[in-house]
Amino acid sequence: TLTYVSQNTETDGFALSNSGVYEQTLLQVAPENVARGRKDGLFDTQIEIANATLAYDFSWADLLATYSYISGGSTNALPFGFIGSNIPMSYGGSSNHREHVGEVRLVTKLDGAWNFLVGLYSENLQDDVVWNYYWHGDPATNPTAPGTHYMGVWPDTRDLQQIAAFGEVSWKLLSNLTLTTGVRTYEYDRNYRVDAVGALFGANGIHRLADTDASDSNLRANLSYKPSDDMLLYAGWSQGFRLGRPQGGLPADACDPDRDGLIDGTSIALDSTGATDSDSVDSYEIGGRLSLLDRRATLSAAVFRTDWSDIPITQRVGSSTCRVFVYGANAGTALLEGAELQADYRITDALRISAGASWLDARLTRDVPAQNISKNSSLPGSPEFSANLGFQYVFQIGRYDASLRADSIYVGSFFGNLQESPSTEAGDYVKVDASARLEIGNLALDLIVRNLTNEDAFTFRGARDTTSAGVGEFYGYRLRPRTIGVQLGYSF
Repeated sequence: TLTYVSQNTETDGFALSNSGVYEQTLLQVAPENVARGRKDGLFDTQIEIANATLAYDFSWADLLATYSYISGGSTNALPFGFIGSNIPMSYGGSSNHREHVGEVRLVTKLDGAWNFLVGLYSENLQDDVVWNYYWHGDPATNPTAPGTHYMGVWPDTRDLQQIAAFGEVSWKLLSNLTLTTGVRTYEYDRNYRVDAVGALFGANGIHRLADTDASDSNLRANLSYKPSDDMLLYAGWSQGFRLGRPQGGLPADACDPDRDGLIDGTSIALDSTGATDSDSVDSYEIGGRLSLLDRRATLSAAVFRTDWSDIPITQRVGSSTCRVFVYGANAGTALLEGAELQADYRITDALRISAGASWLDARLTRDVPAQNISKNSSLPGSPEFSANLGFQYVFQIGRYDASLRADSIYVGSFFGNLQESPSTEAGDYVKVDASARLEIGNLALDLIVRNLTNEDAFTFRGARDTTSAGVGEFYGYRLRPRTIGVQLGYSF
C-alpha cells in the first residue's frame, strides 16, 4: 500500500484569544518580520508524507513492514505578545524538518499454547530553525541595548537517531487464560547546536553544542481471562517513556549577570537549563468487557493508575532581565488515578446509541520549590470528569443506503498550569458533531457539521509569562466555531 499526503496551510495572525466579548489586542511585528503583507504576524506550514506498507500472510504468521518519509517546515512571524509580553519586539523566520521512520514486525498465529511477536524500529530525524529578532519601538527606549534595532539571530539544528527491538510472548495457561509479557529495548542519540548572537543574547551570545544519549528497556505484562465468548477480564502493567533532549539553555549575560551559577532571583542552576531529562511512566489497569442481550449491547469498564516521573514543562523565570526566555524543565512526579465506563446498545438493526464517562484524579506527588510548584497541584489539561453520548441511524433512500450520526462530548473544567491560577481555568463545555451520508454504489457523499451548537469555550488556557509569584500574562485557545463541510469518497 502506497500513500502520499501533502498539506499547505496559511494562517494570518495566530490562534490566540482571551476571555470576554473582546478580542485580544497585540502589537504588530517589526517591518523586517512582515511576510505576505501580514503586519499582525503569520504562521504558515507545509508537510509531505510518503508511506509504503507491506503486509504478507505466511499462514502461520503475519508480516508487516512500513516506512515513512516526512518533509515539512514553517514560516513564522510573531510579536512578543504571543509569549505574554507587551515589549515592542517580534521575531520571525523559518524551520525545516526531515524524518525517516521504519518498522518491521512479525506476529505468529499458531494453534498451540504459545504465540510470539518480534519487531525492529528505526527513526532518523533532523530539524533546523532560524529566528531573527527586532526591536520595533523607539531604539532609544530599548532597555537591553539603547539605540539598537536588530536584536539578534537564533539558529539551531537538532537531530535524533533511535533504534529499538521489541518482542512479546503469549502463553495460554488454560483455554481461557492467557499471559502476555513483552519488552522493548531502545537506544537513542540526540544532538543540539545553537549559535545565537546579538544584543538579546548578551555580549557573548549563546553557543552550545550538546549531546544526549541513552539506552534502556521497557517492560509490559498482561493477564486476560475469558470465561465465555461474551466476557473478557484483564489486568495489565506497562512502562513507557519519552525521549529527553538537549537545549540551548538560558544566556548567562541576561540570567546570571553576577556569575554565581544560579539564575538571578532563583535557586535554579543555570547549567540545568541546558537539557530536559526523559520522563517515564508505570501504568496499571484492570478492566473487562461484557456482551449482553444476544450481543446487542456491550459494556466496557476499567480502573487505572499511572505513576509519572520527571514531568517535562516549559518554564519562564521571573528575573526582569531574563523573562523573555523560556526553557524546558522537569517538574517532579505525579500520580494519575481514574476509571472509565463505556456502553454501546444496538436498539434495532438500524439504530445504535453509545454513552460513556470517565473520572480522573491527576496530581503532583511532591513539591518542586525551584519551579514554585506545590504537591497535590492538578496536572494541566486534566479534567476530573468527561463524558460522551452518540447515536447512529441507518436507513434507505430508495435503493441507496443512507445514515445519520451525532456525537457529543462533555469536557469538565481544568487548569492550564501547575500553579492552578484561576485565570487558566478552561473546559466545562459540551461539543456536538453531526453528519449525514448517502452511498450510491461505490460513491459516498457526506455532509459534516462540527460544533453544531456553535459552542464558544476555551479548550485550554495557560500562563505564557510566569513571574516569581506564579501569575502573569495568560493566553487561551477556543473551540473552532461551527464548521460545515462536504466530503466525497469513492471506493474501488
